[in-house]
Amino acid sequence: MTGRNGEMRQDLKQTFLWSLGLALLLTLALAQGKPAPGPNQAFLYEMSENAVLKNPFDHVLVPDPTGTSLTGLIDSVTGKGGIPDGLPVRRVATSQLQGVASLGTLLCPAAVLITVPKAKECTVTSTGTTDRN
Repeated sequence: MTGRNGEMRQDLKQTFLWSLGLALLLTLALAQGKPAPGPNQAFLYEMSENAVLKNPFDHVLVPDPTGTSLTGLIDSVTGKGGIPDGLPVRRVATSQLQGVASLGTLLCPAAVLITVPKAKECTVTSTGTTDRN
């Protein structure tokens, strides 16, 4: 029996499949693209970071394996509680960054730096460091 009910089911099925296909195409198109920086812009993404905490004696703080330290950290050199009372801890970190910069910006000043023909941006790699309380 393929009356009105059967035709409605077929229409719903086709609408659903078309919607699903369109959503899939849009998802793939967006996933393939990358953000293009505007004029005088760059996009950099952090690829990795190595960070440590250091006490005022410049010793790296590590997790306390015994669990007896009040802070959960101990001095990697002395093995004692890692943070003396009232003294600051420093965070020392190095990060690797990668991204793109628009042609004509400080990070991509000349077309001669572009390796892909007809591209309007340079690939940028960078290293950043911090050493602060």
